[in-house]
Amino acid sequence: MNEQDVERLLKDKGIIRHRKKIEATIQNSRNVVRLQREFGSFREWIESLPNDVEAKAAMISEMFTYMGPITAKSFLEATGFIPVEHDKQCHLFEGKSLQIKPIGTADRGEVQQFFHQHWGSPEMVLSTGVFHCERLPGFLYRNKLGEIIGLITYVTHGKRSIEIISLDSVEEGKGIGTSLLQAVEAEAIEQQVRQIEVITTNDNLHALGFYQKRGFQLKELVVNGVEKARQLKPSIPRKSADGIPIRDELKLVKTMR
Repeated sequence: MNEQDVERLLKDKGIIRHRKKIEATIQNSRNVVRLQREFGSFREWIESLPNDVEAKAAMISEMFTYMGPITAKSFLEATGFIPVEHDKQCHLFEGKSLQIKPIGTADRGEVQQFFHQHWGSPEMVLSTGVFHCERLPGFLYRNKLGEIIGLITYVTHGKRSIEIISLDSVEEGKGIGTSLLQAVEAEAIEQQVRQIEVITTNDNLHALGFYQKRGFQLKELVVNGVEKARQLKPSIPRKSADGIPIRDELKLVKTMR
C-alpha cells in the first residue's frame, strides 16, 4: 500500500479515519510479513521471545506502532500464549469464559473419559513408575461448548520439582499446550518449587521441540528407559508411526526464577 491508499482510506467512513493509525497498520503489516519470512511464521517469532510475560509484551510493543505493553499483553492472552488474568472479585473469575481451570473432583469422570478417548488409557508408564493420570492434579482447557480440548497433569516432588506426566491438546496450533504449561509454571512459582521436569521418548520429536522452545533444557538420557517401562506395560509400541525405534527416555528441565 502507498500514499494513495492512505488518502483513499482517510475517506472511508467504515474505519477510524486517523492518518497515523492507518499508516501504523500498514507498517505493522509489513513487519508481520518480514517476521514470517525471517522466522518461518509470526508464531515462531513470538515463541522466540523471552518467556517472561512482561519482557515478551515489551518486545512486541517495541516492534509495532500504536501497541503499548498492556495491549501487547492482551494480545498474548487473546491468542492463548499466556493464561487470561481475572481479578478474583470479577464475576468472570470462576465463569465459563475462563477456559483454563484446575482439575476438580467433579471433572474426574470426564478427565478419565478424555484419556480413554485420546490415549487409550489413563495409565502412564515411565521408567520411574506407573501413574494414573485421571487421579493426578493438573489443569484442563475447555472450548466455548464446555468440552475438554486440552489437559495437563503433574506430580510434585516437594520443593525440588514438579514433574509433568501428561500434556495433550486436541486442537494444535492454537496455543493451548503453551497455556496449560504456563499454568503449571505459575503453580510452581506459587509453591516456590525450583524446577519443572518432563520425560519424553527419543521418537517424540514434536515434544522435544515444544519443550525446548519454551525454556526447557535436556538434562538426562536414560538409555533403554522405555524397555524398563515396557516390562510394566508390554503394550507400549516398539516403533513410532514414522518407524523410529522407541527405546530411550530423555528428561528435560526448566529452572524457575
